[in-house]
Amino acid sequence: MLENEYECLLKLSRDPPFNKSGTDTATISPLVNPEEDEIVRKKILDSQYKCFEKINRDAPYNKSGLHCSRNWDGWLCWDDTPAGTYTSQNCPNYFADFDPTEKATKYCGEDGQWFRHPDTNNTWSNYTLCNEHTKAKLKVTYLRYSNDASKSCTKPTFAL
Repeated sequence: MLENEYECLLKLSRDPPFNKSGTDTATISPLVNPEEDEIVRKKILDSQYKCFEKINRDAPYNKSGLHCSRNWDGWLCWDDTPAGTYTSQNCPNYFADFDPTEKATKYCGEDGQWFRHPDTNNTWSNYTLCNEHTKAKLKVTYLRYSNDASKSCTKPTFAL
């Protein structure tokens, strides 16, 4: 990608509906802190730039049969995927409530088209596991830390 394309992506990422209008909720989750919002924007933009470089650099799909084409879904870069299969990768680390050790998935239909969500008819990647257990994991960590701290007679200070 050329430098001016990167500048264009940067400008587009700041324009509505990227975050402010709420019409593209698949790209950014709501954040309260403006500095945190800008960090998230930069992480996503960097990932998008790297994805487009990869899409342009990788050789065309050369296996027989139908496949879903590589693409950027707004959060992750997905490779060409054979029809009728799921693909997965680690969740992105953009958001504090996302666990990057969990998996995001995407389904390539038998027709060689990415799955479309029935409510919106938009192509859809499943990020539900990315934050499904985050609060529970934090609670377990807190309880373990509290237990260890009580054994050593110190009081933990934690902000959840």
